[in-house]
Amino acid sequence: MSIFELLSKQKQLFPKNKDIDFNDRELLITHKKRNYLKINNKEAKLFEIDVLSKLKPDSNKSWDKFDSYFSFIGEIDSRIMRLNHLGFGYKAQNANMELGEYEKHLGDDFQLVEEESGDKDNNRWFFIRHKEDRSIPKVELIFYFSDKYKDFCPQFQIDIDTDMSFAELNRVAEKHMGKDFFFWKYDVPAYGVVMAMGKIGMIDGINILVGLGTNLRKSQTFMKI
Repeated sequence: MSIFELLSKQKQLFPKNKDIDFNDRELLITHKKRNYLKINNKEAKLFEIDVLSKLKPDSNKSWDKFDSYFSFIGEIDSRIMRLNHLGFGYKAQNANMELGEYEKHLGDDFQLVEEESGDKDNNRWFFIRHKEDRSIPKVELIFYFSDKYKDFCPQFQIDIDTDMSFAELNRVAEKHMGKDFFFWKYDVPAYGVVMAMGKIGMIDGINILVGLGTNLRKSQTFMKI
């Protein structure tokens, strides 16, 4: 299964928007007659940048729990609120050089923002988003600077907002994905878990991750670049 085929089985996550064309051949998101994101069986382009080629896996290993994942998503479908973002994570030597490549394509309508990773020496989290139209999905760029997170780099990520508590999500995840599915949680002291992430497979050496926001993820704090 390709990344495009994986997304094709989750078309319901994408908002109804005249700029989003999700057909049998590709996902194409445009804005003012300009390509924003294009994913098909051969490529993944953010603006005109072939972001898929930047992932550079060390192997072509593949394995998956996609059937179990689809069963999991199917059970919580009525509790899913929206697609939060899609993400690409890869090794980067210099964050500013990488960002400069994307900044050339932002135009007047898109912006680059950063969310605090809590571990800037090893990874940083950047997002490209439309300045006003929140129905256009955000795209996250995760830059890794060391091998600390080698089990998850390179990666493609699907991040989904739900109205469920972490306890509810974990209970359904254990039913379909087994125990300890969530390898990472964003646990805010004196507040609770706002997001958790699990690994659902690997496609040609690219780790496939899913993030699930809980009912405590009311908003995300971004810093303008």
